[in-house]
Amino acid sequence: MRKIKEIFNKFRNGVLDMLYPKHIKCIFCSEELAELNLYDSCEKCLSTLPRINKDYCIHCGMSRSEGAVGSCIFCKRENPSFTLARAVLKYEGTTAIVIQNLKYNHAKYLAEPLAYFLFEKLKNLNWEIDLISFVPIHAKKLKQRGYNQAELLAKELSKLTNIECKNLFEKIKETPTQTKLTRQQRKKNIENSFKLTNKDVADKNILIVDDVFTTGATANELAKLLKNAKAKYVYILTLAHSVLKENI
Repeated sequence: MRKIKEIFNKFRNGVLDMLYPKHIKCIFCSEELAELNLYDSCEKCLSTLPRINKDYCIHCGMSRSEGAVGSCIFCKRENPSFTLARAVLKYEGTTAIVIQNLKYNHAKYLAEPLAYFLFEKLKNLNWEIDLISFVPIHAKKLKQRGYNQAELLAKELSKLTNIECKNLFEKIKETPTQTKLTRQQRKKNIENSFKLTNKDVADKNILIVDDVFTTGATANELAKLLKNAKAKYVYILTLAHSVLKENI
C-alpha cells in the first residue's frame, strides 16, 4: 500500500509541476512570466491583488468599509488575547484559489513565493519578533495531508527573516472543519483543542503564521496559551483575511 501511495504521489507531483512549473508561470493566473520575480507573479496580478493596506481593524486587521477607523465590532465585543493581527490580502478570487491549492492540492511549492508576501508585510509592520511559530493541525490530518501549510509558510518566512521558527503547539483534539460554522460555533469548536508544548516563551514576542484569518478563534486560543506562559506580545500574520460583514 505504501509503495502504491508513493507512486501516486510522484505522479501527482509530476502533473502539478507540468501545470504550475516553478518560476515560469504566474501562481495566480498561470500566464507565462515575462520576467522572474520573488513572488512568481505577473505584473498584472501583482497590481490587482486585493491587498489590505488601508481601512482595516486596528486589532485583527480585517478589511473594513472605506473610512472606518478603530477596532471592528468583533474585537470590541470579544477583546482578543493576541496583541495584533494583520493579513496581506482579502480571501477572495484567485487569492482564495491559490491558498486552497497550497492547503488541499499538495502544491507545496507555493509556500516559497507566498512567504515573500508575508515578508513584505512584516517589514512594513516594524514588529519586533523573537520567535516564529505556526498554527498546528491534528496528527490525523497531518498524516492524511502529508504536511501543514502554515508550517511551510512559517519556515519559509524564517529563512527570509533569519528569525528562528519553532513548533510551539500541538492540536490535541480533532475538531470538525471550521469552514461552514458560524462565528460562535467556531469559537466553541476550537476551545481547549491545543496545548503549548514548548513553554520557553516568557518575555518573548511571538509571531504566529497561518494561511487565512477568519474569525480569529484559533489565533485567540493559541494567544491565550502563550500569554499564560508569560509571553510578552503575540502577533498573528496571515496571507489572507476572510471578508466578513460587521453587521452580524
